[in-house]
Amino acid sequence: MAMRKSLSKLLRLVAFVSTCMLLTSCAESSNSNDWKVVSTLHSPKGEYVATVYTISGGGAAGWCEQRIEITSRNKPFDLERTKKEANFCFSASCGSKLQVIWKSETSLRIKYTIDDAGVSIYQRRIAPGLPVRIDYDTE
Repeated sequence: MAMRKSLSKLLRLVAFVSTCMLLTSCAESSNSNDWKVVSTLHSPKGEYVATVYTISGGGAAGWCEQRIEITSRNKPFDLERTKKEANFCFSASCGSKLQVIWKSETSLRIKYTIDDAGVSIYQRRIAPGLPVRIDYDTE
């Protein structure tokens, strides 16, 4: 009888440890997104910079998003800070083609495409904390 109780306890412990390991590996994989800077474009006088970057993850099911963040020359783009603060002004699914055009020192135009699958977007009219106005066009 004592041996049966010991075996039962051992099996419960193995099940508990296995569950913890599975949950930990799932949590780690969800935080392992891939962040990449795609391009940077300086405003005409160089005071501001528009940075296009992508974030992807999700394993086999996968997802991908493009973002644009505008920063000043005094506080340049920093990918590690961006991961924490998320001060982007535009995002679109990666199926969309983006074009970034500075119209003036404080005016930016973002063009994006919408394909047959559609596009998921987020837009701000002004860059966070900066005097840069943003206009949008679809192609």
